[in-house]
Amino acid sequence: MSQNMSQNNTNHINNQPVLIIDFDSTFVSVESLDELFKISLKYNPQKNNIVQKIQEITDLGMDGKMSFAQSLNSRLNLLVANNNDINELINFLMTKISPSFLQNQTWLRQNAHKIYVVSGGFADYINPIVAHFGIPQSRVFANQFLYDYQGQIVGYDKNNFLAQDKGKCKQMQIIKPKGEIWAVGDGWTDYELRENGIATKFFGYTENKNRDKVIAVADTVANSLDVVINQYSVTTAS
Repeated sequence: MSQNMSQNNTNHINNQPVLIIDFDSTFVSVESLDELFKISLKYNPQKNNIVQKIQEITDLGMDGKMSFAQSLNSRLNLLVANNNDINELINFLMTKISPSFLQNQTWLRQNAHKIYVVSGGFADYINPIVAHFGIPQSRVFANQFLYDYQGQIVGYDKNNFLAQDKGKCKQMQIIKPKGEIWAVGDGWTDYELRENGIATKFFGYTENKNRDKVIAVADTVANSLDVVINQYSVTTAS
């Protein structure tokens, strides 16, 4: 390969945007923590009331009406679950991958080196899902559950950036990926990457959820991953 061809290939790689993709209601069509509650509460007579309360707290956080740290802590204080529940959740999430992500799984594998999955959810169930799309654990940043010796969830790592307010921003400031950064997600914490100057473009993702407050500040509304890929292809081809 000539020096000029090698240089052109290097420039092409450097020109490829880095995608920061959310997990819940983006990569998958559901809010995983809400689903974990449904699984862990299946024999609880108060299941419906508790799940409704959890979903309300989730929506407040995703709409930016409650701080993320407060939303997460409020929900986790109500969680009684174990590693068997996590395994059941993983199997369930495999059936809830967003259709456009399934349709574009070849593209995701080919471009995994330019993708980070950054989520306020938990790596315990995110890693096994995204691994099917060629995205390694080293490119997943999420919260971590804490377990006791019997496999019962007893809390979570509150020192993790993703457990904190503006955690996605804090995490990406540490990673400092080279190149332009595009944020893709359905929630306010995804927009914060754009608001704080870390991402140059924010795709408000609506394939599964349409949050009016988030869509109002999006650079592009994406009703599927195809919208992101099309813009990505145009940018990398120029």
